[in-house]
Amino acid sequence: MHTFLAKDAASNCWSTGDVVNSVHCVTTEDGQHSCQTSVTRVVELYQCEKVDQQVPYSLVCDHRHDCQDSSDENFCVFPACSLTEFECDNKQCVDRKSECDYKPDCVDHTDELCFLYDQRFRKSNPSPKVVQFVKGGVRYDNIEDPALCLEIGTHFPCAGRGFCLPVFLRCNGVYDCPGKEDEADCRSYTCPGFYRCRGSTVCLHSSHLCDDISQCPQNDDESFCNLTCPMNCTCQGLSYLCTQPFSAHLHHAVRYLDARDSGMKLTALRSNNLLVHLSLVRCGLTDLGNVTLPNLQMFDLSFNQLNRITEMELRSLSNLKVLILTRNPLKFLFKSDDLVFEPHQNLRHLDLSQVFFEQLDVSRFGFAPNLRILNLSQSGIRHFSATGFQSLKKLFLLDLRGCPLTTFPLDLFAGLEELDAIHTDNYRVCCPSVLPQYFDLDRCTSPSPLVSTCADLIGSRSQHVILCLITIILFLSNTASFVIRVFIRRNSQHGPGEVLLTHLTAADFLMALHMGVVLVANAAYRGRYVFSDQQWRHSAACSVSGFLATLSSVVSTTVLCLLSSLCVWTLCETRCLHQHGAVLTHAVCVAVWVAGALLACLPLLYVTSLTGGFSNTALCRPFPETDSHTPSPLYAVLELFSLVASLVLAVGIAIVNFRDRNDHTFTSSDRQSATEQSQRPGYEQFRRQVGKLLVFSCLCRFLVGVFALSPLWDLASAREMRLSVSLVVLPLWSALNPALHWLGLARERARLKKHERLMKRLLAQGKN
Repeated sequence: MHTFLAKDAASNCWSTGDVVNSVHCVTTEDGQHSCQTSVTRVVELYQCEKVDQQVPYSLVCDHRHDCQDSSDENFCVFPACSLTEFECDNKQCVDRKSECDYKPDCVDHTDELCFLYDQRFRKSNPSPKVVQFVKGGVRYDNIEDPALCLEIGTHFPCAGRGFCLPVFLRCNGVYDCPGKEDEADCRSYTCPGFYRCRGSTVCLHSSHLCDDISQCPQNDDESFCNLTCPMNCTCQGLSYLCTQPFSAHLHHAVRYLDARDSGMKLTALRSNNLLVHLSLVRCGLTDLGNVTLPNLQMFDLSFNQLNRITEMELRSLSNLKVLILTRNPLKFLFKSDDLVFEPHQNLRHLDLSQVFFEQLDVSRFGFAPNLRILNLSQSGIRHFSATGFQSLKKLFLLDLRGCPLTTFPLDLFAGLEELDAIHTDNYRVCCPSVLPQYFDLDRCTSPSPLVSTCADLIGSRSQHVILCLITIILFLSNTASFVIRVFIRRNSQHGPGEVLLTHLTAADFLMALHMGVVLVANAAYRGRYVFSDQQWRHSAACSVSGFLATLSSVVSTTVLCLLSSLCVWTLCETRCLHQHGAVLTHAVCVAVWVAGALLACLPLLYVTSLTGGFSNTALCRPFPETDSHTPSPLYAVLELFSLVASLVLAVGIAIVNFRDRNDHTFTSSDRQSATEQSQRPGYEQFRRQVGKLLVFSCLCRFLVGVFALSPLWDLASAREMRLSVSLVVLPLWSALNPALHWLGLARERARLKKHERLMKRLLAQGKN
């Protein structure tokens, strides 16, 4: 027998040196029996519906209640009995000739209710006799001494000169011996070397197994006696694991079939009406073929080529509870060919993960009103119909991970009183105004956004204060710098450096405009942002704001690289730059502005496969909104550009500092005169003025670039880095650029004045 039917694991084996029912037994040198089972559990078990109990699939729909709640038999649909068969009360069909033959063929013994225990055989056959149960009745064999019963091996004697009764009548709950000793000490009764009937204390000798007569209370001594396992399959009772197609019509009793990757077709299972679990994963199926499997409860069709599932096809699977359709190219989902379709009352679990639906009409699931678990993960759904999930009143768990959900009704879950858990990538789905009133917010799992909340565009008060301060500094510093350079110093002679700084100020001023638009939107949507999220993200104001932020980042980064290159170039060439550099620099800056504007316009073209758009985040920048969002290609380009720019700045700063140090050493050793010192080009002063600005910009650009690569390194602090870059680093960098330049200019002027005083003192000492 199979290991899942074995109950007496500590018993010895039969005294045969052969393989008996998958148990290999040998006799050792000291006369002891050593046995070793060759069968292990290779398939999963059937989960009872209302109790925490599992039973083998081989025992499901076997006309016997193995689950305590009887759920393994209550749903079963059996074929009707023919005219030559007797129908038991449990819907089992047996040969009509076996009715009332003293041998119970029905599991519930209803074919023998016509007989009560007949004593006349015993009266006409006084003891001692050997009682033999055979087909058609009971046979009594003569025996001279009841002690010989023990030598037979299959019987035991009643007290005195009583009958020799078969061992399977010992501890079977019925008094068979006149003195009732056959039911004594049953708690301590063991049967070494015998088969212990399942769920009882009844024991069988090996000669009584598979003899076409049921002696065990649950008839398990006659179960699985003449089964054969198909080639390329691993079998355990009525559970098959197959790697190649086989003639399923020859195995009509199979209950569990896992034929994944086998190429098995559903049409080959037309005669397997008792199937309860079926897996046809990666079998190349293109249609279901209207196969009727009335007992099927679990159906796995993952990774096939199904492009449609109709309600008519599901109607033939009336007991189906779990349907898995992962990774199928479904175009027509539950489309009914009839105007009125019959609801599927038993379907509880539907898995449509990785089945792409850009827009889903949930009313299609109305055919399964008792659906409890719905998995739509990685299906790419962006829009839900206006009715939401109102047709699924019994829904308990919903998985929406991997679905962008840009548009959905605010009453998405209206009327779902049993909803217990939601998994999603969109934090707005977990807002209290969207969820049912009774719902526990902790049971809705979603990655929290970097900035926004259900109520406000900028949810944190501290974040709001920081952004306000940075925006004020942005406006004041860049406005003052731009006015001074363009209007107050317009008559001063401007070289290439001053031109670049003017363009840098203009680019940073665009970042101030962007921050101002975001703060105005935050004030406009305060307290009701979840209702206006999509309105804001797809508005013209958000698009313009994102355009300004992208343009500012690109132009300012490029201008800083030009500043660094200018500082390096002026170490060798100064006269040409001083005479013609301003015009050339203006031309280069105009080209930079044009290129930046073209790059910033890409998201406005809605080429989402290239850019992702400005509507991905509430800040209207091409940043990933949460840790789970994949950065857009434009975001990756911008941040990697920042990393390259930081390297360019670092190289320029290193070259300038190294050259200036050599020049300082040379002039100090030769003690050049004040006249020679005063004739050094003015670009040396300019390099000192922008030195701090370039160093600070290099650090910021490096931080931004490293942050872009943080997902590749799976950094635990990636979220904090994203938040700091989105909210603080870029705006603060634009706000401090003017201040750093003016600070460098002030320090350079102070250094020059100090140097002039020193020269005057040296000249005075020389005259004396």
